[in-house]
Amino acid sequence: MLKRQFLCAVGLLLAVGVGARADTIDPFFSLRATANTATGPITQVNTVQGTANGGASFVNQYTSGSFPVTGDKVRTVAADIVTGYTTNPGGVIVGSGAPIGQKYTAVFIADGNVTVTGGTPTVTFASGSGRVFLFQSAPAGFTANDPTTWGISGSPVASWTVSSPIDIVPGNANANPNSFAAASVNSFTANAGAGNQAQGRIIFTDTSDPFLTVTDPLPPGFVFVSEGLYANISETVADPTVFPFGGAGNANAAAAIAALNQVAALAGLSNLGGANTGFATGFGAGGATNFNPSANFSTGDISFTLGLSAVPGDIGVPPGGGPSIPEPATVTMLGLMLGTVGIGRLIRRYRGKKVVTG
Repeated sequence: MLKRQFLCAVGLLLAVGVGARADTIDPFFSLRATANTATGPITQVNTVQGTANGGASFVNQYTSGSFPVTGDKVRTVAADIVTGYTTNPGGVIVGSGAPIGQKYTAVFIADGNVTVTGGTPTVTFASGSGRVFLFQSAPAGFTANDPTTWGISGSPVASWTVSSPIDIVPGNANANPNSFAAASVNSFTANAGAGNQAQGRIIFTDTSDPFLTVTDPLPPGFVFVSEGLYANISETVADPTVFPFGGAGNANAAAAIAALNQVAALAGLSNLGGANTGFATGFGAGGATNFNPSANFSTGDISFTLGLSAVPGDIGVPPGGGPSIPEPATVTMLGLMLGTVGIGRLIRRYRGKKVVTG
């Protein structure tokens, strides 16, 4: 049996970056899974749902205190809660608003690289640059702009690591139907029609996955490589005067920074200053490594509201590792720009490789 966990994480910068690959040897196949929730299993899950715009993302550009330029570096953290599970056949959403769908918070944190073209910042995330964690918590008190309410002080029930960008394709007719070329993975793009919005997706391989168990097989002939997940995220810039970090008046800002630094340490990110400074050295003005959000990137740092969802699946290659399927370069990505597209696609866990023959 293969285990998969839902991960959410994930929220990011108002810009996009791409780690393109010329080959299509190891696509990620979206497949259905069983979600092993705290209140019982949910079968035939093809998407784990987050909110439409109820999460948050914070970006700390730590190499300067001004508008990002090519070569800058950022630490990004994002969080949302699990609100339900889309199942197939039928597309039924299970658990929305009920306890079975309100037990988990997904948190993504990573180190990213900035490129600016035509005034638009692009952030890319390399393999191994970050993690996403699933925490079992009490999201009834979840306040997106206050990380002290995220329920992230305990140990995560599942975790994933940022993978290399690869093609994403449906594994069968009942899986999530969206496809993405590798060149659009591990990146976030500003919306051409509304520059204050961004969207992107990140693919992860499983680190510890007791939450999702993939039940669909790989397409015939493909060899199992690893389990994983990908997250689709949509973000909107948030004015820090109306979306204050740490709650009203930034009352919990210091404790919120400490909470994010704790997650950064869990992800293995290096410190930006002294001990326990993996996300930021403090809040407000005081140096580039402090998190000091503005509404227009003038300080180099920014906050977003976000929505996301997640899809389970497997990475597989044909026997012999030859070319597999055409890259889905013609597939449009506009359908993922608004809100709830796929926060994470998980992958099953096998102890060894497996060839699916039929």
